[in-house]
Amino acid sequence: FRRVCFRLMLRFASPGYIAAGGFFVTFLRVIGKRFRRQGKDFPWFLYYVLWVYVLLFWAVVSCTASAVLDVMIPSGWLQPDNVAEFVRRNMALDNDTNSTDEWQKEDSLEDYPYLRTVSMSCPFFTVATYLVCLYHTVLHLRQLSWWKRGKPHEEHTFETHDRTLRILILPLFYGVMSCQGVVRMWGISVNNSADSHHFKSFGLRKQFLQDSYDASFWLGDLYESYALFTFGLIVLEYLSQRLRRGMLNAHDMIKTNTIPKPDSFTEMSDSFRVLLGQTKGLTILGIKLFCATCAGQAIYGVSLNCAAYYHFKESIFGTGCHTQQPGMLQTEKVRQMVHYLFYGAGFIASFAAIGNLVEVERGFRAHLHEFRPIWKFLGTKIIVTIAFLQSMALAACPPFCWWSYTRANLLYASLLCIECFLISMLHLYAWSADESWFSVYTPLTDERALNEG
Repeated sequence: FRRVCFRLMLRFASPGYIAAGGFFVTFLRVIGKRFRRQGKDFPWFLYYVLWVYVLLFWAVVSCTASAVLDVMIPSGWLQPDNVAEFVRRNMALDNDTNSTDEWQKEDSLEDYPYLRTVSMSCPFFTVATYLVCLYHTVLHLRQLSWWKRGKPHEEHTFETHDRTLRILILPLFYGVMSCQGVVRMWGISVNNSADSHHFKSFGLRKQFLQDSYDASFWLGDLYESYALFTFGLIVLEYLSQRLRRGMLNAHDMIKTNTIPKPDSFTEMSDSFRVLLGQTKGLTILGIKLFCATCAGQAIYGVSLNCAAYYHFKESIFGTGCHTQQPGMLQTEKVRQMVHYLFYGAGFIASFAAIGNLVEVERGFRAHLHEFRPIWKFLGTKIIVTIAFLQSMALAACPPFCWWSYTRANLLYASLLCIECFLISMLHLYAWSADESWFSVYTPLTDERALNEG
């Protein structure tokens, strides 16, 4: 019974169920935001950030349980002799002994002891990332005035901390997705998964685990794009408040005759507001393009993965498990076409998103000194850079360029688990909970005074 429960837990940690959890958390966030804006009570235990950590804790436990029960125990903790015996026994049960040579050549970890050691450390780094992010989140939650509503300054501070919390979740979410990827590649290397009985051959099981691996990282990329979007909102809102304060200071000096009033002051203030709004729109537009590309990729990949697993519309989504031919969207030609389509679109969109933020940081550097944008920007966008450079290095640098798909992806996911932990540590410095810029706010009454002046 316990083993069945843990297997069901893995299914709930699959990309499809994680995406469903994301929709649930988004629903809670939207409802909570509307309640706060209307000045209504909203139970703190329904605060979406708390549920994010509950669901990610479930995902970490599920992933670890699957790693232990479906990989480590059957394979004797990845001991080569035990793995080889277990793989051959499963292939004999599937009447698929012809795949033994393919597995030995492409998927066996017998001659890669360092890769086995590095990958086995991933669950520990994932748990450590969870603890660091949880601790950092608690520090920010202490600054939130949950029960105080209605005052613009308090609502602004709450919203700023709330947006920051979404960024702090990034290394944890991406680390969990990377750990999921490690477990998927382990499943290929030992020819086993929580639902091995669901597949009739090693080839079908391997394809499903590869698709699950890709879907996990597509979800990670989606959240990375959302974190960049949130970071852009934080930067532009802070910049807006600082520049408004500068205009109000000039307005006050004119009212007290400290400086003469220029004839074009009102026109200049109006132009300033228009320019600031247009700058915000253009900056966010590039990031929205990146979000849309990642969302399309994640929706397509997760939907295809789930439909194939549950045998929905075999003629379209099927992998050939029950039919002789794969479905229309599972053919090699279509899979390659979709892969390069999203890869190219994501590459261009990520450059547009990051480039826009870099230009804003460079152009308004004098106004962003208190904000310390460099470390914050680095901690938010570094995952995109690391993932890209790491994939290029594994594809071009020997000996990794000669490794098989399974081995290269196992190393890629393992390194990202470690790097996500380091990024969570960087966030402790970059996003300190007691920084003064959280309270930089221009009251609405002062803004009206500026309009009247």
